[in-house]
Amino acid sequence: MSSREFTMLISTASVVIIALVYHFVLADKLDEITQGFSGDLEIERSKFKRYSKIIEDGQKIHEEYERIVFQGKEKVGDQEVGDTFHNQLFELLTTQLNVEAPNLSSYEYEEIEDVEDFVFVELSVDVYGTFREMLRLLQNMQGKGLLIKNFSLDRAGRGGRDEIKMTIDVARLVKTPERFKRRMRLRGGRG
Repeated sequence: MSSREFTMLISTASVVIIALVYHFVLADKLDEITQGFSGDLEIERSKFKRYSKIIEDGQKIHEEYERIVFQGKEKVGDQEVGDTFHNQLFELLTTQLNVEAPNLSSYEYEEIEDVEDFVFVELSVDVYGTFREMLRLLQNMQGKGLLIKNFSLDRAGRGGRDEIKMTIDVARLVKTPERFKRRMRLRGGRG
């Protein structure tokens, strides 16, 4: 055998050995590594989508945070929390929910049985409109940090329109103001 044939034989044998090693040993390992990277990539894509959704919902999260912070306060600036709730509810109804001339009663605090640190600040709202408008109003009030404790509908044909008067008892959970705690103590209640 000539040296040229011997070199070709060695080269061919080397290629066959490398192909066999790749096929029986390295191919499975490379597939495992590739699958691991693919799985990691899918996990990262999933995380990215979840984080993107959180960022998109940032405004909702901020509003919910503000609502929770509001609940923990006895006063907001110089105003008592009940006055602030009254003003915020009026602004919500007139600016965001486009209710014309809502009539808000003055607020009252309502005790919660076996709970000392929190009370409901509660008030009634009278609004007028069509049945569809009242339904839309209730749907829009949902998720605004308000508890709709009760509502009633009455026929109220005003101004030639077939309208409905809706009275809504609205409440929000707030930290018990000190003056209300003192009043509870004087009455012999808890606090």
